[in-house]
Amino acid sequence: MARVIKFCTEIKNNPPSPFLPINTSKNDFKWTQVVALFVADLLGRSADGFDVDQLKGHCERHFRDLLDEPEQWDLLESMYFRGDALGDIAPELLLVAMQSQPSSVSDRRVADMFASLSGGGGGHSGNLSTPLNFIEQQILAIAEEHLTYSKSRKPFPPYLPFLADLFQQDLRFLVSKPKAMLSLIQGFLELYGFLYISQLALNLNEWKNGEPRSRPLYFILENERASTERSKIALRGYYALKEPIWRLFPMLAMLETLLPSNEDPIRLWEIPELFGAEESASPYTEKLAKFASEFAEDRNLSPPLTHSSALGWMEELLELSVQQFRPGSSRHGANQRVEACVHERLGGNFIHARGRAGRVLVLTQEAILLLANLAIGERSRLRMQELLQEFEKRGVYFDKQSEQALIEFFERIGNVERMSDSGDAVYVRKTI
Repeated sequence: MARVIKFCTEIKNNPPSPFLPINTSKNDFKWTQVVALFVADLLGRSADGFDVDQLKGHCERHFRDLLDEPEQWDLLESMYFRGDALGDIAPELLLVAMQSQPSSVSDRRVADMFASLSGGGGGHSGNLSTPLNFIEQQILAIAEEHLTYSKSRKPFPPYLPFLADLFQQDLRFLVSKPKAMLSLIQGFLELYGFLYISQLALNLNEWKNGEPRSRPLYFILENERASTERSKIALRGYYALKEPIWRLFPMLAMLETLLPSNEDPIRLWEIPELFGAEESASPYTEKLAKFASEFAEDRNLSPPLTHSSALGWMEELLELSVQQFRPGSSRHGANQRVEACVHERLGGNFIHARGRAGRVLVLTQEAILLLANLAIGERSRLRMQELLQEFEKRGVYFDKQSEQALIEFFERIGNVERMSDSGDAVYVRKTI
């Protein structure tokens, strides 16, 4: 059945978009809480108020009855119920550990972004079992008596299908290594959080050109020097993101205004095809033209340009939405808060200031090693050029200087094989 566009042309405040995990007000999410919510979605389980203190009480009664010397409980308590030890045992215990810090609406928005990328598939409990000793098995068994099965959440369709496919592939690999997953899951989500927001920003303005694809964005290694002479870093690094990040909220707010996502979510890049080949005579043209005029008047903007097609008016409305946040306007500060959240919360580990070179995109050694392991996946190794291609599929690009620095990094940690004296055939092994 063909999809029908039902435009809503009511003037209102700029609504948040389900495709953007941040908005103009509170963005106080915590990565530990996002991880817990994502793992809960993944398992299809919930601790539902059952916290560490309650678990400790149940475990104390159980082990004092079980142990030959009840005072040995004090040793078990110090081993498993102090610091972050509990959450490192099993994913289910991570849910219990996080109950002491209630999650916020901001945490849920970011977790929903990952649910969208993952396809929302829960029920991974059996796949996430980790090798446990006798004591850990007992603690987990007690906790599981108090965990409930949660209803699966229906995710929004991902705005970036290409990245969702890779996220799911990489997640399957991590799930197959459950012990490693517990230590790597936060870094994994932080990495994909930035890859998502950066590729969303770069693809949003290309909405008339079909389904999104990986677009070049250049990073350097943390121990590299940034230089203004490195043209790809200067032109296609952070500064290629600056304006697209500013346009994120305005454009997606206009999409949400015109096509509220509570019914049949439509992504911006789907609109040209839905308009059809004869869109110049589209019934939407007059409706969008009228709304553009009313919107410009409501936001104290210059009258819109005239267009002969629905597609032209759609483009005009997106530009009007960006203009309402212009410097000096009452809405400018709201969009600055969105921009600041991208820089400080989603991009804080990746956007660095480097002297005269200004801001650059940086990957730490831990992020590179994680990315390499994900890219190699179930294979034992990849040729260096194939590995770089896998990086690029995910939105991470390097210039020649960084490629050489990468090889030197992999050689230092000992996971490189050279199959010829010339160095043409360089293979990188995974470390997980």
